[in-house]
Amino acid sequence: MAALGLSYFEWFWAIFPLFVTMVICTLVYIYGFLTEDDIDIQVRETREVQKLDTWKIWKSNLFTIGFVAILLLVISIVGQYNEQLQELVKWSDAHGGVVLVTAVLFVASLILGSSGKYAGLLAIILPIYGVSYIPLFVAASWGGYMLSPTHKCFLIGRRLFGANLKNYYAVVLVVVSAVFLVGVAATVARTL
Repeated sequence: MAALGLSYFEWFWAIFPLFVTMVICTLVYIYGFLTEDDIDIQVRETREVQKLDTWKIWKSNLFTIGFVAILLLVISIVGQYNEQLQELVKWSDAHGGVVLVTAVLFVASLILGSSGKYAGLLAIILPIYGVSYIPLFVAASWGGYMLSPTHKCFLIGRRLFGANLKNYYAVVLVVVSAVFLVGVAATVARTL
């Protein structure tokens, strides 16, 4: 939002088709596929004390600070060379540029597994391509993030609830595919 100077309403309107798709997929899964037997909540009798690794926390914070610093630098450079980058975009569009950028966003988000990091990647790309490409690029980035083996929701689900990798990916892949296809259709509709 900040990179494009959009209000909350403008941002939400741009991703509204993705949001609706996500809500529909969730409702279909809950009411169409889940049964009472699928939900097995087990209450532990004892609690485990978790020891925090201070060095690990520091390393994580330093990595995040470094990532944000590099991100701000790149955003600043993009802002200064916006006209030249627009020309590069026009040239690359004729040579499959949008497809390549979409693939890079997906793979980078898949590797990073962090919503903050994929949002940072979007902050770099979207000012170059513009508001019309929000649905496509958000869908690709979000899809990579959701399918990432380092995505914290999967790691927490696996640790706390014993989530099965195969079952997790079977459900999430369908949702990610639906959201991506809607993102493609919404972007095509906006750019025509």
